[in-house]
Amino acid sequence: MTKREFKEAMMRGLGRCILELDETEDAEKYREIVLWGCTHNLSYDTQCEWTRAWYLRELIRRFSEEKPFVDAVARKLSMYHSDGGWEFSQYCELLALFAGEGDVQALTALWRKYEELLGVLRRRKKPGKNGMFPERDDFEALSIELIDCAEEPLERYIKIAEDIGTLLIADPVLWQGSFDWLFAHCEQAYGKNKVHRLLAERAKSSLAVDRYLKNGLAWNDKTSEERC
Repeated sequence: MTKREFKEAMMRGLGRCILELDETEDAEKYREIVLWGCTHNLSYDTQCEWTRAWYLRELIRRFSEEKPFVDAVARKLSMYHSDGGWEFSQYCELLALFAGEGDVQALTALWRKYEELLGVLRRRKKPGKNGMFPERDDFEALSIELIDCAEEPLERYIKIAEDIGTLLIADPVLWQGSFDWLFAHCEQAYGKNKVHRLLAERAKSSLAVDRYLKNGLAWNDKTSEERC
């Protein structure tokens, strides 16, 4: 397979790239192509098919040295400024796959971006242009990845719920109706009743968690009414 053929197949998400890396005696000739793929959104329609992070992770496994790939994605994530684009999701998902396997550098990169975005949200005083909050949306997507890659996901969820609850307390009007995706995702991924019980228990000693839980339950009530 030529480099051009490999890149075209990679951009289409084809399995032949994995077969080529498994069978070739010179996988290194494709390293720069896979590095390029890690720092560009490869999905044709990300909103429907999501990102190619898992696919890229499988390609990376075929190389003897994986750190340069983590370095490249961590660097892109650190420089990324929220603009509603989908590259952010691919960076986060790919790093979360590494973090879930115990890669400290990948996890550190995710937490650094989390703290950066949380700082942006804390300083926010009014809605964004046309009511859009790209930083909020990226923060929520990143929070989900951080929770899902954790050894104890619900404990990490509580930490994030406290951070969000603090935002809700500081400015309930600005953040009204926000972070519903995270709430719904954790209900579905970890069990609605289990999540509600844990949040309710922690809410007894944390005003921030209490506010987060009430915000999520209010959203559930609203969606239930709309279905009726």
